[in-house]
Amino acid sequence: MGHILRKEDSFLARKMLMRMQKPYEEGSILLDAPQHDTMNELAELAKDKEKWQGTANAICPAKRLNTAVCKKGVHAPPLHLVDGCNWSAPAG
Repeated sequence: MGHILRKEDSFLARKMLMRMQKPYEEGSILLDAPQHDTMNELAELAKDKEKWQGTANAICPAKRLNTAVCKKGVHAPPLHLVDGCNWSAPAG
């Protein structure tokens, strides 16, 4: 999410993200975002990449190094990374 918020204003995914408003829908990645009142405030927070990554690591420290596991038990690369945080869950 931070990576997208740091993109230029014309970047389509950023435009879509910036249109989102509170209250966020259940399951929205924005529910795990640092405390903010507006999307502009969140975009400002994302500009400090080091601080943003520290916040992301605090939210998901146990998931950071996870890999997805297929039904055969073979480890696969992470399925979905957000600012270095692996939000994928083991298969099965």
